[in-house]
Amino acid sequence: MLALALLACSGGSETSCDEATLTLESIAADPEAMAATQGTVCGGFYEARTGSDSTPCGDSGLEEPELVEGVYAVWPSDWGIERRGYSLGVVVLADDGVTELQELPDYVTGETVALDGVVRYGQVHDTCSNHLYPSAWFEVDAEQVGLD
Repeated sequence: MLALALLACSGGSETSCDEATLTLESIAADPEAMAATQGTVCGGFYEARTGSDSTPCGDSGLEEPELVEGVYAVWPSDWGIERRGYSLGVVVLADDGVTELQELPDYVTGETVALDGVVRYGQVHDTCSNHLYPSAWFEVDAEQVGLD
């Protein structure tokens, strides 16, 4: 389960996280309260962990999904950033501001990127336990990450 835009990674210069206005830790601590917050986040690029969990799960006994407060789940996006033990999925919007792009930016795993965007809130559903977990993703535009 996993969910930003390039500020200063050009010409071989190394990106610094000094300009970040939001931390991944603060977003994970209370994703619902951080919803709609605009700012800059920073971390190391990762590609989503793909593959299916082949472990079968039994019946949870819950008919309706149950929200589990206080446990952050990483938004299941195609890529994201990580820093200091926290991860944040990134969703890239096309020029129309609505369509989500499924392409990966031209970053190297672990490369530090600083992104401008907005925090969005949602819930991740664990179908085995039938639990919902608070989550967030960072929404950025395609031009910012070179996908325009």
